[in-house]
Amino acid sequence: MKIIIRYIIISITFFLIVYIYTSKKNQLFLDEREKNIELIKNNITIRKKDFFLNKEDYLNIKNSLDSSEKINTKKTFEKSYYLQIGTYSIEENAIEMQKKLSNISNFIIIKSPINNNYNIVISNNFKTREDAERLEKKVIEAFPEIKPLIKMRY
Repeated sequence: MKIIIRYIIISITFFLIVYIYTSKKNQLFLDEREKNIELIKNNITIRKKDFFLNKEDYLNIKNSLDSSEKINTKKTFEKSYYLQIGTYSIEENAIEMQKKLSNISNFIIIKSPINNNYNIVISNNFKTREDAERLEKKVIEAFPEIKPLIKMRY
């Protein structure tokens, strides 16, 4: 009988120790989880404030503009065409290509809108595709190794 009572006491003690240990561990986990949830909520709130306007803020900004500054919400699409000669990761290569083509027409170098590390050599805009095609033929006649692209801009 004494052995059974000792066994029960040892079992209960062991159970209590395990229960206390796991509950403290769970509490630490829950505390950490709550901190992380709070950080995530704050981050989302900051991002919303930085990048998005709610309707009330938008209307306040819109109404605060002069009539001369008001944004024209009606889009007017005017097509134009241009020639893209090439995209270069090394700026010196883009400048060299621009100089090479300078006797044919004016070419400019712009930074890529997708990746600022690339330099794109393009022509000025043309109102018609035929004008862009004429320049394309001149470039190909002068430099057959260059394969320009005609692109359309809205």
